[in-house]
Amino acid sequence: MDENTILGSTYNGEFEDVKLLNDLLVEKNKETGWDTPIHVDAASGGFIAPFLYPELEWDFRLIPLVTSIYVSGGCLRWNWEVYDSVKGYKGVPVVAFCLKDRSRRDEFEVSEMLRRFRWIVPAYPMSEGAKQMSVL
Repeated sequence: MDENTILGSTYNGEFEDVKLLNDLLVEKNKETGWDTPIHVDAASGGFIAPFLYPELEWDFRLIPLVTSIYVSGGCLRWNWEVYDSVKGYKGVPVVAFCLKDRSRRDEFEVSEMLRRFRWIVPAYPMSEGAKQMSVL
């Protein structure tokens, strides 16, 4: 970890442990004399985390290091009943899948087709070790 470290997770809907990162950075700032703040990009999870997990510390309760938070409602069009099937899961309800047969369409084309119906379902390429896959 240094003053330029960026952490995050988009593909699987899990929450980063901002409290742990905060505590580690408090110590690192003491050791190095840095004054490194934390920006939390909460995406759509920032809208639901306070209600589903009120005890989860990821927000301005971690002042002075958490200095800014960004939230986005882009994924809130999902039917949140999906959450009922994953009770106990600490994160945002996410359904990710790959197409079995890509001979006619790939995940990016399906994403674009769904936009015609005002469904925002982004397609993502995977990282090293899984580059052969894309996820919706």
